[in-house]
Amino acid sequence: VTFLDTPGHAAFKAMRQSGSNGADVIVLVVAADDGVSPQTIEIIDMYKSIARAQPSSISMVVAMTKIDKPGIDIDESIMRIENQLMEHDIFSERMATSNCEFDAVPIFPLSGMTGDG
Repeated sequence: VTFLDTPGHAAFKAMRQSGSNGADVIVLVVAADDGVSPQTIEIIDMYKSIARAQPSSISMVVAMTKIDKPGIDIDESIMRIENQLMEHDIFSERMATSNCEFDAVPIFPLSGMTGDG
Protein backbone atom coordinates (compact mmCIF):
# COMPACT_ATOMS: atom_id res chain seq x y z
CA VAL A 1 0.00 0.00 0.00
CA THR A 2 1.34 3.41 -0.96
CA PHE A 3 0.08 6.63 0.58
CA LEU A 4 0.48 9.86 -1.32
CA ASP A 5 -0.46 13.01 0.54
CA THR A 6 -0.17 16.18 -1.49
CA PRO A 7 -0.97 19.72 -0.40
CA GLY A 8 -4.05 21.24 -1.98
CA HIS A 9 -2.13 24.23 -3.29
CA ALA A 10 -2.24 24.60 -7.09
CA ALA A 11 1.57 24.42 -7.27
CA PHE A 12 1.36 20.72 -6.38
CA LYS A 13 -1.00 19.79 -9.24
CA ALA A 14 1.66 17.86 -11.22
CA MET A 15 2.58 15.85 -8.12
CA ARG A 16 -1.07 14.88 -7.56
CA GLN A 17 -1.47 13.88 -11.21
CA SER A 18 1.61 11.66 -11.24
CA GLY A 19 0.67 10.08 -7.91
CA SER A 20 -2.83 9.25 -9.11
CA ASN A 21 -1.41 6.83 -11.68
CA GLY A 22 -0.30 4.45 -8.92
CA ALA A 23 -3.32 4.84 -6.66
CA ASP A 24 -5.79 2.11 -5.72
CA VAL A 25 -7.84 4.27 -3.38
CA ILE A 26 -8.30 8.02 -3.28
CA VAL A 27 -9.11 9.53 0.09
CA LEU A 28 -10.78 12.79 -0.81
CA VAL A 29 -10.35 15.14 2.16
CA VAL A 30 -13.13 17.72 2.39
CA ALA A 31 -13.42 20.13 5.31
CA ALA A 32 -16.88 20.23 6.88
CA ASP A 33 -16.77 24.03 7.00
CA ASP A 34 -15.35 24.61 3.51
CA GLY A 35 -16.92 21.92 1.35
CA VAL A 36 -15.74 21.09 -2.15
CA SER A 37 -12.88 23.30 -3.37
CA PRO A 38 -11.23 23.69 -6.80
CA GLN A 39 -8.53 21.21 -5.70
CA THR A 40 -11.26 18.75 -4.69
CA ILE A 41 -12.76 19.02 -8.17
CA GLU A 42 -9.32 18.45 -9.68
CA ILE A 43 -9.01 15.16 -7.76
CA ILE A 44 -12.58 14.16 -8.66
CA ASP A 45 -11.78 14.71 -12.34
CA MET A 46 -8.62 12.57 -12.04
CA TYR A 47 -10.64 9.84 -10.30
CA LYS A 48 -13.26 9.89 -13.04
CA SER A 49 -10.62 9.69 -15.78
CA ILE A 50 -8.96 6.69 -14.17
CA ALA A 51 -12.30 4.99 -13.43
CA ARG A 52 -13.43 5.42 -17.04
CA ALA A 53 -10.14 4.23 -18.52
CA GLN A 54 -9.77 1.24 -16.18
CA PRO A 55 -13.13 0.32 -14.62
CA SER A 56 -12.90 -1.11 -11.09
CA SER A 57 -9.21 -0.13 -10.84
CA ILE A 58 -9.68 2.65 -8.29
CA SER A 59 -12.00 3.50 -5.41
CA MET A 60 -12.71 6.73 -3.61
CA VAL A 61 -13.78 7.56 -0.07
CA VAL A 62 -14.52 10.98 1.38
CA ALA A 63 -12.98 12.04 4.69
CA MET A 64 -15.04 14.96 5.97
CA THR A 65 -12.72 16.71 8.42
CA LYS A 66 -13.03 19.50 10.99
CA ILE A 67 -16.27 18.16 12.47
CA ASP A 68 -15.06 19.43 15.86
CA LYS A 69 -15.17 23.11 14.87
CA PRO A 70 -17.72 25.22 16.76
CA GLY A 71 -20.98 25.60 14.88
CA ILE A 72 -20.51 22.54 12.64
CA ASP A 73 -23.67 20.49 12.19
CA ILE A 74 -22.38 17.15 10.94
CA ASP A 75 -25.60 16.07 9.20
CA GLU A 76 -25.97 19.45 7.49
CA SER A 77 -22.33 19.37 6.37
CA ILE A 78 -22.73 15.85 4.96
CA MET A 79 -25.83 16.91 3.00
CA ARG A 80 -24.06 20.01 1.63
CA ILE A 81 -21.01 17.99 0.59
CA GLU A 82 -23.21 15.27 -0.95
CA ASN A 83 -24.95 17.93 -3.05
CA GLN A 84 -21.62 19.45 -4.09
CA LEU A 85 -20.28 16.02 -5.08
CA MET A 86 -23.44 15.24 -7.07
CA GLU A 87 -22.75 18.34 -9.19
CA HIS A 88 -19.71 16.36 -10.39
CA ASP A 89 -21.53 13.01 -10.83
CA ILE A 90 -20.17 11.55 -7.59
CA PHE A 91 -22.81 10.06 -5.32
CA SER A 92 -22.51 9.08 -1.68
CA GLU A 93 -23.63 5.63 -0.58
CA ARG A 94 -26.74 7.27 0.84
CA MET A 95 -27.64 9.08 -2.40
CA ALA A 96 -26.57 6.58 -5.05
CA THR A 97 -28.97 4.93 -7.47
CA SER A 98 -28.46 1.88 -9.66
CA ASN A 99 -27.70 3.97 -12.76
CA CYS A 100 -24.68 5.92 -11.41
CA GLU A 101 -21.65 5.92 -13.68
CA PHE A 102 -19.22 5.65 -10.75
CA ASP A 103 -19.25 3.56 -7.58
CA ALA A 104 -20.95 5.17 -4.61
CA VAL A 105 -18.52 6.72 -2.13
CA PRO A 106 -18.71 6.48 1.64
CA ILE A 107 -18.39 9.71 3.64
CA PHE A 108 -16.58 9.48 6.97
CA PRO A 109 -16.94 12.42 9.39
CA LEU A 110 -13.59 12.86 11.19
CA SER A 111 -11.82 15.10 13.67
CA GLY A 112 -8.07 15.32 13.87
CA MET A 113 -8.39 17.27 17.11
CA THR A 114 -10.62 14.89 19.08
CA GLY A 115 -10.00 11.63 17.22
CA ASP A 116 -13.72 11.18 16.52
CA GLY A 117 -14.57 9.23 13.42
